[in-house]
Amino acid sequence: MLVCDFRGAKEVPFPYDRSMKLLIALIVSFTISPAFSEGLVSPITEEMAKVFKKKDFKTLRNRGFVVKKKNINKSAWPELTIYFTVNASPLETLALFIAYEHQKNYVPGLIKSDVIKQVSPVEVYTDYEMEMPWPLSNSKYVHATVLKKNKFDIFRVDWKMIESNSADIVKGFAEFYPRDGKTIFKYRSFINPKSFLAGLFKKTMIKDVKTSLSAIRNEAERVKGTPQGKEFIKLIELAMSGKYAYPNGRPTK
Repeated sequence: MLVCDFRGAKEVPFPYDRSMKLLIALIVSFTISPAFSEGLVSPITEEMAKVFKKKDFKTLRNRGFVVKKKNINKSAWPELTIYFTVNASPLETLALFIAYEHQKNYVPGLIKSDVIKQVSPVEVYTDYEMEMPWPLSNSKYVHATVLKKNKFDIFRVDWKMIESNSADIVKGFAEFYPRDGKTIFKYRSFINPKSFLAGLFKKTMIKDVKTSLSAIRNEAERVKGTPQGKEFIKLIELAMSGKYAYPNGRPTK
């Protein structure tokens, strides 16, 4: 925050500590969700107050991606935590996100996304193939994803690597927070690549992740309220009611 005259005066920095960030986050919250006006503070609001810089609130408001990086020992790529907004409800956004077999139809570079097994109604194994930049070979991998609700009754999807030709470790999660009928999407991912060339592609990796998340947002906004979007919501309803949603995924005995 800056205190300044409009003409010719020097900008004077205003003290900006954690309490000021929390105040700004609360002001933003009061303007975007009726629940906050009743004295309730969203957990994502408290989190943003801790980790956001001043410019990050504007970035989020303007539909940009707020990217936080954490270097991991002996990994060429950092852990990424990315925050962005989606003009669809958390349920609609989640429904698109877990429509695994539809992912290959809109995520850039994704050649394959086939459900191959359901361990339980909420745990799904998906077989993927992703195009990689030369000289890297295409990435082929199987991920296990688990649908749940966190302690704040917010939908969350966790994933981990089952097998991969391009990574030693893959893990992450996505959470979907309500924002006045829309969604604050929190995405965290860590990939420890196998290739000794992977360090050369760190910036490309971050750009590609943002491109994929942008595609998810665009597709969620495109299908919301449509018959296709409603079919995706049925996947959640089936899973959360203890039923197997994917005919191609055979339940384990």
